[in-house]
Amino acid sequence: MTKLLIVSDLPILKHGFKAMFENYRDEFQVIGAVSNVYEAIKIIAKLHPDILIIDMYISVKDEFRFLKAIRSQFPYVKTLIMSESETKEQLLQAIRADVSGYVSGSVDMDELLRSLRKIMQGDYVLSPRLTNLIVKEFNDSRSYIRNLTIREREILSYVVEGYSNKEIAEKCFISQATVKSHIRNILTKLKVKNRKGAVAMAVDQEILEKILAN
Repeated sequence: MTKLLIVSDLPILKHGFKAMFENYRDEFQVIGAVSNVYEAIKIIAKLHPDILIIDMYISVKDEFRFLKAIRSQFPYVKTLIMSESETKEQLLQAIRADVSGYVSGSVDMDELLRSLRKIMQGDYVLSPRLTNLIVKEFNDSRSYIRNLTIREREILSYVVEGYSNKEIAEKCFISQATVKSHIRNILTKLKVKNRKGAVAMAVDQEILEKILAN
Protein backbone atom coordinates (compact mmCIF):
# COMPACT_ATOMS: atom_id res chain seq x y z
CA MET A 1 0.00 0.00 0.00
CA THR A 2 1.42 3.36 -1.07
CA LYS A 3 0.45 6.17 1.30
CA LEU A 4 -0.20 9.55 -0.29
CA LEU A 5 -0.25 13.00 1.30
CA ILE A 6 -1.96 15.65 -0.85
CA VAL A 7 -0.56 19.20 -0.83
CA SER A 8 -2.84 21.82 -2.41
CA ASP A 9 -4.18 25.22 -1.40
CA LEU A 10 -7.44 24.55 -3.27
CA PRO A 11 -10.03 22.66 -1.16
CA ILE A 12 -11.78 21.31 -4.24
CA LEU A 13 -8.55 19.69 -5.43
CA LYS A 14 -7.78 18.19 -2.03
CA HIS A 15 -11.21 16.55 -1.91
CA GLY A 16 -10.96 15.69 -5.61
CA PHE A 17 -7.72 13.78 -5.15
CA LYS A 18 -9.27 11.73 -2.34
CA ALA A 19 -12.23 10.82 -4.55
CA MET A 20 -9.95 9.98 -7.50
CA PHE A 21 -8.05 7.37 -5.53
CA GLU A 22 -11.11 5.67 -4.05
CA ASN A 23 -11.19 3.21 -6.95
CA TYR A 24 -7.52 2.33 -6.33
CA ARG A 25 -7.57 1.96 -2.56
CA ASP A 26 -6.04 -1.52 -2.74
CA GLU A 27 -2.85 0.09 -4.07
CA PHE A 28 -2.98 3.73 -2.93
CA GLN A 29 -4.26 5.34 0.26
CA VAL A 30 -4.73 9.09 0.70
CA ILE A 31 -3.79 9.57 4.34
CA GLY A 32 -4.23 13.32 4.53
CA ALA A 33 -4.34 16.68 2.77
CA VAL A 34 -2.68 19.99 3.66
CA SER A 35 -2.57 23.43 2.08
CA ASN A 36 1.17 23.90 1.57
CA VAL A 37 4.58 22.28 1.86
CA TYR A 38 5.28 23.97 5.20
CA GLU A 39 2.20 22.29 6.73
CA ALA A 40 3.31 18.99 5.20
CA ILE A 41 6.64 19.15 7.01
CA LYS A 42 4.84 19.38 10.35
CA ILE A 43 2.83 16.17 9.91
CA ILE A 44 5.13 13.90 7.90
CA ALA A 45 6.67 12.40 11.04
CA LYS A 46 3.18 11.55 12.29
CA LEU A 47 1.61 10.20 9.08
CA HIS A 48 4.68 8.64 7.38
CA PRO A 49 3.56 9.17 3.77
CA ASP A 50 5.39 7.46 0.93
CA ILE A 51 4.69 10.18 -1.63
CA LEU A 52 3.67 13.83 -1.44
CA ILE A 53 1.51 14.87 -4.41
CA ILE A 54 2.05 18.61 -4.64
CA ASP A 55 -0.32 20.78 -6.64
CA MET A 56 2.00 23.73 -7.10
CA TYR A 57 1.69 27.06 -8.80
CA ILE A 58 5.39 27.73 -8.58
CA SER A 59 5.48 31.39 -7.71
CA VAL A 60 6.80 31.12 -4.16
CA LYS A 61 10.46 30.14 -3.96
CA ASP A 62 10.01 29.18 -0.31
CA GLU A 63 8.15 26.11 -1.55
CA PHE A 64 11.41 24.78 -2.97
CA ARG A 65 13.25 25.60 0.24
CA PHE A 66 10.73 23.55 2.19
CA LEU A 67 11.01 20.72 -0.34
CA LYS A 68 14.76 20.63 0.28
CA ALA A 69 14.05 20.49 4.01
CA ILE A 70 11.74 17.51 3.49
CA ARG A 71 14.37 15.62 1.51
CA SER A 72 16.92 16.37 4.22
CA GLN A 73 14.74 15.43 7.20
CA PHE A 74 12.71 12.64 5.59
CA PRO A 75 14.80 11.06 2.80
CA TYR A 76 12.35 8.17 2.47
CA VAL A 77 9.52 10.52 1.39
CA LYS A 78 9.17 10.97 -2.36
CA THR A 79 7.65 14.05 -3.98
CA LEU A 80 5.63 14.47 -7.16
CA ILE A 81 4.94 18.02 -8.35
CA MET A 82 1.87 18.63 -10.49
CA SER A 83 1.93 22.05 -12.12
CA GLU A 84 0.90 23.87 -15.26
CA SER A 85 4.13 25.90 -14.98
CA GLU A 86 6.82 24.14 -16.99
CA THR A 87 9.67 26.60 -17.51
CA LYS A 88 13.38 25.81 -17.51
CA GLU A 89 14.07 27.78 -14.33
CA GLN A 90 11.22 26.17 -12.42
CA LEU A 91 12.31 22.75 -13.55
CA LEU A 92 15.88 23.36 -12.41
CA GLN A 93 14.65 24.63 -9.05
CA ALA A 94 12.63 21.44 -8.66
CA ILE A 95 15.64 19.32 -9.61
CA ARG A 96 17.84 21.14 -7.10
CA ALA A 97 15.17 20.47 -4.49
CA ASP A 98 15.57 16.75 -5.32
CA VAL A 99 11.92 16.08 -6.15
CA SER A 100 11.00 12.63 -7.47
CA GLY A 101 8.91 13.80 -10.40
CA TYR A 102 7.34 16.77 -12.15
CA VAL A 103 4.26 16.38 -14.37
CA SER A 104 1.59 18.58 -15.88
CA GLY A 105 -1.35 19.53 -13.69
CA SER A 106 -3.67 18.36 -16.48
CA VAL A 107 -2.27 14.81 -16.48
CA ASP A 108 -4.96 12.12 -16.72
CA MET A 109 -5.52 9.47 -14.05
CA ASP A 110 -3.82 6.66 -15.94
CA GLU A 111 -0.66 8.72 -16.41
CA LEU A 112 -0.74 9.84 -12.77
CA LEU A 113 -0.95 6.23 -11.61
CA ARG A 114 1.95 5.24 -13.89
CA SER A 115 4.00 8.14 -12.51
CA LEU A 116 3.35 7.14 -8.90
CA ARG A 117 4.28 3.52 -9.62
CA LYS A 118 7.50 4.57 -11.34
CA ILE A 119 8.41 6.82 -8.43
CA MET A 120 7.91 3.96 -5.98
CA GLN A 121 10.25 1.88 -8.15
CA GLY A 122 12.92 4.55 -7.77
CA ASP A 123 12.54 6.14 -11.20
CA TYR A 124 12.52 9.88 -11.89
CA VAL A 125 9.33 11.01 -13.64
CA LEU A 126 9.00 13.93 -16.04
CA SER A 127 6.25 14.93 -18.47
CA PRO A 128 7.21 14.61 -22.17
CA ARG A 129 7.54 18.38 -22.57
CA LEU A 130 9.84 18.61 -19.56
CA THR A 131 11.87 15.67 -20.83
CA ASN A 132 12.56 17.62 -24.02
CA LEU A 133 13.37 20.70 -21.97
CA ILE A 134 15.82 18.87 -19.74
CA VAL A 135 17.56 17.25 -22.72
CA LYS A 136 18.08 20.69 -24.26
CA GLU A 137 19.36 22.09 -20.95
CA PHE A 138 21.67 19.10 -20.57
CA ASN A 139 23.11 19.57 -24.06
CA ASP A 140 23.54 23.33 -23.58
CA SER A 141 25.34 23.07 -20.24
CA ARG A 142 27.41 20.12 -21.41
CA SER A 143 28.63 22.08 -24.44
CA TYR A 144 29.74 24.92 -22.16
CA ILE A 145 31.55 22.60 -19.77
CA ARG A 146 33.24 20.84 -22.68
CA ASN A 147 34.87 24.16 -23.55
CA LEU A 148 36.82 24.09 -20.28
CA THR A 149 40.40 22.87 -20.25
CA ILE A 150 41.44 19.98 -18.00
CA ARG A 151 42.96 22.46 -15.53
CA GLU A 152 39.81 24.62 -15.57
CA ARG A 153 37.63 21.58 -14.88
CA GLU A 154 39.90 20.67 -11.97
CA ILE A 155 39.64 24.17 -10.54
CA LEU A 156 35.87 24.21 -11.06
CA SER A 157 35.58 20.96 -9.09
CA TYR A 158 37.42 22.61 -6.19
CA VAL A 159 35.15 25.67 -6.44
CA VAL A 160 32.11 23.38 -6.24
CA GLU A 161 33.57 21.79 -3.11
CA GLY A 162 33.87 25.25 -1.53
CA TYR A 163 37.63 25.74 -1.52
CA SER A 164 39.01 29.30 -1.44
CA ASN A 165 41.38 30.66 -4.08
CA LYS A 166 44.27 30.24 -1.64
CA GLU A 167 43.37 26.59 -0.96
CA ILE A 168 42.95 25.88 -4.68
CA ALA A 169 46.34 27.46 -5.39
CA GLU A 170 47.96 25.19 -2.80
CA LYS A 171 46.27 22.08 -4.17
CA CYS A 172 47.19 22.86 -7.78
CA PHE A 173 50.69 24.22 -6.96
CA ILE A 174 49.99 27.51 -8.71
CA SER A 175 49.70 31.13 -7.58
CA GLN A 176 46.47 32.74 -6.41
CA ALA A 177 46.73 35.14 -9.34
CA THR A 178 46.72 32.16 -11.71
CA VAL A 179 43.71 30.69 -9.93
CA LYS A 180 41.85 34.01 -10.35
CA SER A 181 42.76 34.03 -14.04
CA HIS A 182 41.44 30.49 -14.50
CA ILE A 183 38.21 31.34 -12.67
CA ARG A 184 37.67 34.38 -14.90
CA ASN A 185 38.07 32.13 -17.94
CA ILE A 186 35.68 29.58 -16.43
CA LEU A 187 32.99 32.21 -15.84
CA THR A 188 33.39 33.51 -19.39
CA LYS A 189 33.17 30.05 -20.99
CA LEU A 190 30.17 29.00 -18.84
CA LYS A 191 28.46 32.36 -19.53
CA VAL A 192 27.80 33.01 -15.83
CA LYS A 193 28.44 36.10 -13.73
CA ASN A 194 30.05 34.68 -10.60
CA ARG A 195 31.29 31.60 -8.75
CA LYS A 196 27.78 30.84 -7.52
CA GLY A 197 26.56 30.62 -11.10
CA ALA A 198 29.45 28.33 -12.05
CA VAL A 199 28.73 26.05 -9.09
CA ALA A 200 25.01 25.93 -9.97
CA MET A 201 25.78 24.95 -13.57
CA ALA A 202 28.24 22.25 -12.53
CA VAL A 203 25.82 20.80 -9.98
CA ASP A 204 22.90 20.99 -12.42
CA GLN A 205 24.95 19.15 -15.03
CA GLU A 206 25.71 16.35 -12.58
CA ILE A 207 22.06 16.05 -11.58
CA LEU A 208 20.84 16.18 -15.18
CA GLU A 209 23.18 13.35 -16.08
CA LYS A 210 21.75 11.21 -13.29
CA ILE A 211 18.16 11.94 -14.32
CA LEU A 212 18.78 11.16 -17.99
CA ALA A 213 20.47 7.92 -16.97
CA ASN A 214 17.18 6.64 -15.48
